[in-house]
Amino acid sequence: MTAANVPEREGGKQVIKRGKQMGQRVRRVHTVWFDGSYDSTPFYQ
Repeated sequence: MTAANVPEREGGKQVIKRGKQMGQRVRRVHTVWFDGSYDSTPFYQ
């Protein structure tokens, strides 16, 4: 969860970054859903 003033795109990036930092404690992520955002820029590359 993030603060209300954090845009969805940035919040999503924070979640993925935190998962990577946790290493073996997070073995896999099953499903992540994202929309295309209003400007259609890629979320994650």
